[in-house]
Amino acid sequence: MKEFKALRPAAGRTIIGLKSVKSVMFVRLGKLGDMMTASWIFKAAREQNSGLKIGLLTLPKSAGLFKHNNDIDVLKLWRPVTAPFLAVTERLRGWDLVVDLNDEPSRRSILAVKLISPEKSIAFDNDKSRGIFTFTVKTLVKDKSHVLERLSVMAAGLGINAKKTLLRPAVYLKPGLLDKTIRAQEKITGKGAKIVTLNISAGHKSRFWSVEKWVAMGRALQKQDEKVFIRVLGSPADHKAAEKTAASIGGRLLPCAKKSLDDFLAAIAASDMLVSPDTSAVHAACAFGVPVLGLYPEPLWNFVSWRPSNANCRAVRAKGDTVDSIPQDEVIKEALKMEKKLNKIKRP
Repeated sequence: MKEFKALRPAAGRTIIGLKSVKSVMFVRLGKLGDMMTASWIFKAAREQNSGLKIGLLTLPKSAGLFKHNNDIDVLKLWRPVTAPFLAVTERLRGWDLVVDLNDEPSRRSILAVKLISPEKSIAFDNDKSRGIFTFTVKTLVKDKSHVLERLSVMAAGLGINAKKTLLRPAVYLKPGLLDKTIRAQEKITGKGAKIVTLNISAGHKSRFWSVEKWVAMGRALQKQDEKVFIRVLGSPADHKAAEKTAASIGGRLLPCAKKSLDDFLAAIAASDMLVSPDTSAVHAACAFGVPVLGLYPEPLWNFVSWRPSNANCRAVRAKGDTVDSIPQDEVIKEALKMEKKLNKIKRP
């Protein structure tokens, strides 16, 4: 499978420029991967409009991603039980503009706009958004474009120059945590090691790849190159499974990351390569410029929208309904090809 080329911003025209407002509330009610792929817009908005007040309304499960994000001035969490308070607090703030970044406005995001009651609002153009939002943006066909490309059309609608920033996810770590993680792993590996991280967490049963296949991959990578050290990652719910998988691989290992989101992200950032099913880990690696081998379920629309967004990445898409239908030899072959090229890759 060929490596991907870096994504480029799609064409678009300014509809309401951020320079014409003093405050903007972005609405993106998504999981971690959704928020990672949207965060570059907050970063670009901040860099290109220094005096702008920027807010974000998102789901509670994604809040941890923004603990160290200085692009957001006001972080609000969508909880139905506190919706009336949202109306009170945010109407008092008096937002000039609300931007719905969801591909299609949901009942929740439409209700949020009504509760916040901004002077103006903007969303992607579709049957749900027309008549509700002040402005709508015609974007790319969903099953033929990457989510980052679609968001770049919205960025253009807001007068953001996407060409001045990398079109890739954005993730912020606790200051000093990455250096601390690198120092800790170098005490085990020494200088010059290659850290290959295997993320076994799937998020959904359709993305699960069997433990025995992960074990076979880890052993094959170690056998090919004596500089390779394997780290196995998993979500907090899969932490014990990650430890058992690492023990089965044996050989040159790094400890599994702790259970916090910060440690999970820092472990990816400190890696030279990641292998993962289609989960937020893929987008985190893209944010840090880490080469990714992604394992994807069959639906083409999902692959087109959520494949790794960076160059130097590869992906294998299942021919059956689940990721586990991908033969281990096919994935191992791709992983070994990537590992051989790691010394030639220049990370941004």
